[in-house]
Amino acid sequence: MSAPVQNVTLIGATGNVGTVALERLSESRHNLQVLRRQGSKSTYPSSIKVVDVDFTSLAALTAALQGQDAVIVTLPAEVAALQRTIVDAAIAAGVRRFVPTEFGSNSDNALARQIPVFGEKVKIQEYLKEKAGAGAGAGPLSYTFVYTGPFLDWGIQHNFVLDVTDYKPRLINDGKTVFSTTNVGTIGRALVAILDHLDETENRSVFLEDLKISQQRLLELAKQAAPEKPWEVNHVKLDDLVQVAGEQLAKGVVNLDSVTPFLYKSFLSEGYGGNFEKTDNELLGLDKSSEEFVLELYKKILQVGNNGDLPTSFAAYSCGCVKDSKFLQCEKRKDTPIKCDKIRREITEELDTYCLSHCMADRGRGLTNGDFKVTRNGDSGPVGFELLTDVSVNTE
Repeated sequence: MSAPVQNVTLIGATGNVGTVALERLSESRHNLQVLRRQGSKSTYPSSIKVVDVDFTSLAALTAALQGQDAVIVTLPAEVAALQRTIVDAAIAAGVRRFVPTEFGSNSDNALARQIPVFGEKVKIQEYLKEKAGAGAGAGPLSYTFVYTGPFLDWGIQHNFVLDVTDYKPRLINDGKTVFSTTNVGTIGRALVAILDHLDETENRSVFLEDLKISQQRLLELAKQAAPEKPWEVNHVKLDDLVQVAGEQLAKGVVNLDSVTPFLYKSFLSEGYGGNFEKTDNELLGLDKSSEEFVLELYKKILQVGNNGDLPTSFAAYSCGCVKDSKFLQCEKRKDTPIKCDKIRREITEELDTYCLSHCMADRGRGLTNGDFKVTRNGDSGPVGFELLTDVSVNTE
């Protein structure tokens, strides 16, 4: 039986999965440290140990990982290649468990492994298998790959699992393909549980699932949430989307338009393993979600009172909240976080997913959009606003 994990390092703590992992790990019994890229402006609570490091330096990473039992990486997929040096450093430092950035489609599936946008992740998997293999001389390092399918809550909020923009949902093919999907919060809990089930999760893939569902069923629930809206369904062929995306990738164009169709292919194409045959929720002590959760989430997103108004736009932030309200602002304050004193803010009845830190009152200071610049907390963190004007003098 493996000794209990005490010291854990998190790398990439500002993204959608990273922020949740940070929260859950900091609440657990483990001693947590975060590795932050040198030069990053990401900030963390004072209770979190933060080590600034050059992710390209084997020596610096090895020093930072001394005494650590486990490393969890939640970096964005586009920088997955950085993990090779991190793996080497983990081996040199005597780390016992490495969880690479996965948290998506079933890369154990032979067809899914051939999808071009997963190339770097697959290379890291193979490298970890090589180093953890018998006779590799790699010390005690073992690995766990975590597969989740598309994120359920995030995917609904961002129109990813089903795009319902302007009540014109886009069904891919017939929309009836069933796939596994997981809430971001479940991933955070799973990462803590994996550390407490080291032997059971050693050198294998862990499958998480909150719900099995199809785009067609998501649409039915969206319509149930807002039956009075003018729904107009559109169908697109996945092969057409992938062909266009592939042509863009071949030209070296890497963006959402060229990557997203391949993500759809990984969980909406038959034979690609998007509908998990088994899951590890029970092993890890994780409950599953329900269609009722989906229905309530769509109600928050699609309904705006009973006055027949069109739905307000919303934005999901990396902190996990959803801005499901609109600000009625004067023209000079449009597209800023400023709430005009004499302009009311219209909100839905349900306010529990709205983070008030994303707005501020002007309080008579005459601020306009020229007094702000947009900032990000880290490479993939929540959008924020930097105030350029000195407001130290209280003019209220």
